[in-house]
Amino acid sequence: MNLLGYSVFVTSLYLCYCKDYYQVLGVSRSATTSEIKAAYKQLAKKWHPDKNSSPEATEFFLEATEAYEILSDTASRWKYENDQTQSDQRSAMFNRNVFYYSHPSGSISLSQYKDQILPQSYDTPYVMYFYHDFCLSCMQVSRVWEQLKKEIAGAKVGMATVNIGTAISLARFVGVTYAPAIIVISDGHLNYFSGSFTASRIKEFVKSVLLSVTMLTDAASFDLFTAEVINRNRPRLILCSFYSSPPLHLLVIAKRYQRFMDVGYVDLSSPSLCSLLQISANVRAALFVYKEHNNSPVIKIKSTTITAATVWNVAVSERFLILPRLTSQKHFSILCSLEKRHRCVLLVVPDYLHYNSSAVAVVRQLAAVNDHITVHYAMIDASKQTEFLRIVGGTLSTVCIPYYPVLILQHHHSNFVNYEWHSSWCGNTEVLLKAVLKAQLTTTAQLCPLVDEEAPGLLQRCLSLLYQMWSDMVLFLMLLEIDGAIPLLSVTVCVLLFSILTCFTASEADRPPDPKQERLLHQFTISVYQKHLENVNYCVMVVLLCGENFDKEELLSSYEKLLNTI
Repeated sequence: MNLLGYSVFVTSLYLCYCKDYYQVLGVSRSATTSEIKAAYKQLAKKWHPDKNSSPEATEFFLEATEAYEILSDTASRWKYENDQTQSDQRSAMFNRNVFYYSHPSGSISLSQYKDQILPQSYDTPYVMYFYHDFCLSCMQVSRVWEQLKKEIAGAKVGMATVNIGTAISLARFVGVTYAPAIIVISDGHLNYFSGSFTASRIKEFVKSVLLSVTMLTDAASFDLFTAEVINRNRPRLILCSFYSSPPLHLLVIAKRYQRFMDVGYVDLSSPSLCSLLQISANVRAALFVYKEHNNSPVIKIKSTTITAATVWNVAVSERFLILPRLTSQKHFSILCSLEKRHRCVLLVVPDYLHYNSSAVAVVRQLAAVNDHITVHYAMIDASKQTEFLRIVGGTLSTVCIPYYPVLILQHHHSNFVNYEWHSSWCGNTEVLLKAVLKAQLTTTAQLCPLVDEEAPGLLQRCLSLLYQMWSDMVLFLMLLEIDGAIPLLSVTVCVLLFSILTCFTASEADRPPDPKQERLLHQFTISVYQKHLENVNYCVMVVLLCGENFDKEELLSSYEKLLNTI
C-alpha cells in the first residue's frame, strides 16, 4: 500500500490517529505539570538544534515542544485526553466488528537504527519489518512476521519492527515509501525483499544475503578446505546434514566469526563424503572442528540431530586454534583479556616461514595440555607487528636458536600492560611454564593497537565501494517504479564515461581543440539526451557537462529547442 492512500482510508472510516504525547515526553498519564515540565527540559537539552546537529534533532525537538504545549495547559490537556479516549473506543469497535489483529509492538526510531542496528549488522544480520496502523495487507504480513520469529529464533538473527506512521524519518532514511516492506541489513548494506510475504520465502531471502559457507561436495574440496589451517590462522567448522542447503544458524555463525574460523557444509546425500568422514547410515547429522592437526578433528559429534544451540556453543568455544596468531586488535582483546590475574604468553616468530618451526610446535604442545584457565598462549609475527614489539622492547635475540623469546604480559588497566621477556627457555616446557606462573612483570608499557593483517588493500576497498554504490543506485531506481529510471541511469553513465575520457585526453597537448571535433561532440551529446528523454513522462533535472570552449548561449539555445520538441 502506498502512503498516499492512507489519508483516504482513514477518512473513509472516520478514525482519528492521535500522537501519544505522554509517550513522546516519556511520562505517565498521571504525571503532574511539574513532571511534564522537567521531562520537556531534558528533551529540549538533548534535541535542541543548537546543541544537536543530527538530522532528526529538529523533528524530535518540535515534537517534544508540541507535546509540552498540549499537556502543560489544563484545558488543552483535558480536550486531548477526551479526544483520544473517543478515538480508542471507535478503533476498538472497528477492530471487533470488521477484523482484528494487533501489529508488532516496539517500533524503533532513527537514532536506534543508527546507533545500534547499523553498527551491529557487521556481526549480526537484521531483518526489519515496516508496517502501518491502517495498512490492510500489513495485518496478514504481521501474522507471517510472528511465524518467522518462531522459525528463526535459534539462528540469533536480529529482528526489528518500524511503524512508518510514527517513525517517518527512519522510513525516509532507508528509502521505504510503502507498507508492508521487509529489509535485511548485513554489513551496513540494505537488501530489499520482493515477492509474496511468506515465512519460508523471507527466510530463504535472508539466507541468500548471508551465503558465506563453503559447500563441500567431494573429497578434493574437503581436502582443500581443511588444508592450510596454520597459515590461514583459522579453525575449520564443518556441519553435515541431509538438507541440500546449509541451515540459517550456520550462515549466521559464518558471518559473526568470519574473522576467526572458516565454516563448511556437507550434504550427506553424497556417499563419497560419508565414507570419508566415517558416517554410518543411522547418523542424520554430524559436526566436526579441525585445527592444526587436520588429519583428525578436535571436535567430532555424530547424532540423529544437532540443535542450533549446540553448533553455537561449539563455534564460540573453538573459534581459535590451539596456538593462534594475533593478527588484529580484536584477537588481542579476546585472547589477552582485561580480567585480573589473566596472563598472555606470546611466542615471537620472525615471519611466516617459521609458523611451523620447532619452537611453535613446543609451545603448541604446552597450550594443548594447558590446565590453567588464567593463562592463554598465542604467537605474534615480528615482521608484521613491528610497532607493537618496539613499544615492549622486543627483539629476536635468544640464548638458544631456534627457540625465540617469549613475551609474558598481563593487563594493568585500559591499554597499559605489565610484561616480562623470557628468552632462555630453550624448548623446555617446564622451564617456560615455571617462568609464566612466577614472573614478576615489573615493566609497564602503553600498547598501541595491533596492525590488522587481514584488512583489505586500498584497491580492493575502492572496488568494493564502487560496486556497492552502483548496486545501491540501481536498486534505488528500481524501487522507485519509474518507467524512465533505466534511460535516466543510461544518460548518467554516458555522461560519466564522457567525463572520464575527457580527463584522459585533455592532457595530450595544450593546443586548442579542433572546432570540427568539438562540434561533433556537441551534436552527439544532444542526440544522446534526445534518445533517452523521449520516453520520459515526468519531471526530471538534467545536468549538462561541457568543455571550456563550448559557447554557453549556443548550447542553451540548442537545448531549449530540444526540450520543446520532446
